[in-house]
Amino acid sequence: LCGPTSTITKSIVPLQQITTGVAPNNGLGDGASVYFDLDVTNPMGVSIESLDIFGSVSSVPFTIDMYVKPGTYTGFEGTAAEWAMVGTAAGTTNGTATTVPSNALFPQTIYLPPGQHGIKLHYLGTGPRYTTGSGILSWSNSDVTLTAGTSRGTSTTNPWSGSNITPRWFAGTIYYGTHNISGNADYGTFGPGCAGTLGVSSLANSAKPVIG
Repeated sequence: LCGPTSTITKSIVPLQQITTGVAPNNGLGDGASVYFDLDVTNPMGVSIESLDIFGSVSSVPFTIDMYVKPGTYTGFEGTAAEWAMVGTAAGTTNGTATTVPSNALFPQTIYLPPGQHGIKLHYLGTGPRYTTGSGILSWSNSDVTLTAGTSRGTSTTNPWSGSNITPRWFAGTIYYGTHNISGNADYGTFGPGCAGTLGVSSLANSAKPVIG
């Protein structure tokens, strides 16, 4: 109290996330999928780090395979050739209740360049809990716009099976980073590879790109 003025400087990083903020009121079983469009408006793109989802079963390990296609998902929910699987997030569903979100972390960030992307989340180990709403609804911030959506009764062995149920709003949150905050470059997948005699080709990164 009797000493000179002290100054402490800290960097404040804005919370980078897009959330639907809706309470789940419906769902499907293990192996089902949800679809939505993610329009990336940040000119440098975004790097998805993790998801908050609502599982249909408490206290179980689960994974979520994330598929991406250029443009909207609408009309392509069961067309495997249009999609590229870009990563698998893992977590354990909340032990309290299926109304409490659970986090799923991607081992490597998933980069999405500017533009519209169809997103498919294939739930394994638990089913998706979502919201039965009316019509199509969007949520936006300065980086992305999320437009929900549809669910599909796919299975644990066939992510393209089943039929669509719509409108169904993804209940959850997407956590991401951006170059203007982190200063880091990133690497992503755009579009599916071409099928050949050895299967569908794909490129994988061993590290984030750096200058030089």
